[in-house]
Amino acid sequence: MNKYSGEHIAQMTEKELIEAIKSGLSGFVEPCDLTFLAEALGSVSKNDNLVCDTLMPLLSHLEAVVREGALYGLSGHLMESAKDLVMEIALEDSSLAVRKVAGDVLLGQLLWRQAPDKKQLLATAPT
Repeated sequence: MNKYSGEHIAQMTEKELIEAIKSGLSGFVEPCDLTFLAEALGSVSKNDNLVCDTLMPLLSHLEAVVREGALYGLSGHLMESAKDLVMEIALEDSSLAVRKVAGDVLLGQLLWRQAPDKKQLLATAPT
């Protein structure tokens, strides 16, 4: 089983993150590391399709922490094709924490889409 430190994950390239996540889907990465890898991919990638294609399979992972990390990773990349699944998760996931994160992701997407001045929204966002 591969172990990743936070420092190692922070230095990984997009390609390395994707390879590690795919390895995690095969059971070769600890769930706690897999969640951090998913969040990191969402932070570094600018490619919505790539992020969705890589992280969507994690939404059905047995471990709630992995599903939660995948949702955080998807939060800035949520494509129309994924919204129904995230809504289903928000309503039906067995984990309250995962349901809450899924709801937050959907709400964030709605607020972002409706914001007339995104620069103003970013300027007032809590840090």
